[in-house]
Amino acid sequence: MTIPPPSEGYVHLLFGPPGTSPFYLSVPIDIITTLSPKPCKYLRYLGWCVLGSLGSLYHGQDLLVDLEGPLTERGVYYYYSLPDNSSEF
Repeated sequence: MTIPPPSEGYVHLLFGPPGTSPFYLSVPIDIITTLSPKPCKYLRYLGWCVLGSLGSLYHGQDLLVDLEGPLTERGVYYYYSLPDNSSEF
């Protein structure tokens, strides 16, 4: 499955390891920034809500995201669950 790039004003949040057919959410940046002053942290929270387990947020497939930093316009973010499947945030 080929995932199209995000539209202007959006980011993609993908779930699943590289090389698989992950599902993803296309999330409007203006909604994220309205809901939270820390948009990267909010994306990680959204990943936890969807998968029900704590994980890490990556930009691209291998660059760990600074949760205090800004989102990248038309960025592709990956949410990977932690191995122990912890449900605590």
